[in-house]
Amino acid sequence: MKNCPNILSSGTCSDPSCTYNHSPFTCIPCSYIAPTEAVLKSHLRGKAHLKTIKNLNQTYHCTLCAANVNSGGWEQHVNGRTHKRAAQHQGVSPLIEPSRGVSTNGEAYCDICQYAFPRSHHPRHLASSKHRTKESFLKYRSALDEAEKDKNCLSIDGPTDLGFVQPSGAPMGFRGLFVIRSSELQGKSVLAGVRLASTQGGRPVNSGLVDVLPLMVGHRLFTT
Repeated sequence: MKNCPNILSSGTCSDPSCTYNHSPFTCIPCSYIAPTEAVLKSHLRGKAHLKTIKNLNQTYHCTLCAANVNSGGWEQHVNGRTHKRAAQHQGVSPLIEPSRGVSTNGEAYCDICQYAFPRSHHPRHLASSKHRTKESFLKYRSALDEAEKDKNCLSIDGPTDLGFVQPSGAPMGFRGLFVIRSSELQGKSVLAGVRLASTQGGRPVNSGLVDVLPLMVGHRLFTT
């Protein structure tokens, strides 16, 4: 089942008739969004993922030498003669933490890929499928983070991750206490309804809400 385009673009979906998947799983190093946990696990065992992890690289910046350094060569750089001389000249320890890469006269730093490219290669990099995939992934993550933020002076405390209920415990269900808090002393809020994103796009008798009270939501997982 394909991932919901509304979830990918805005982090939420308000269409009750939407049949797409609303619980995507992500692999941050690969900027990959999987529709199910099983697909994600298969991806994590795959050659493409293992190759990405092995070759994971980014550009660091050395503030003492005012130079960008490949992350794979950072240790060699700080132990090098040039770096130690720069530290001695500035009267500081050569053992410093790397900073985020920066753009220079000869290099353009890509904030999305966290890598510096020769300026002549930068336009081609921006048009590459690898960069555009990362860009789309970061837009999704940003939309999801924004959707999870408190809105309109309201915040919700409670077990927002309901986890999984074993079949043996399904008849008892799962109950969680959710508390709506307002930063406005005179504010008044009414809980009009609750809907689980995971209930959209799945089997109709998979999970659902069985009890909605002003400050309490009951959740039961049914087996089929």
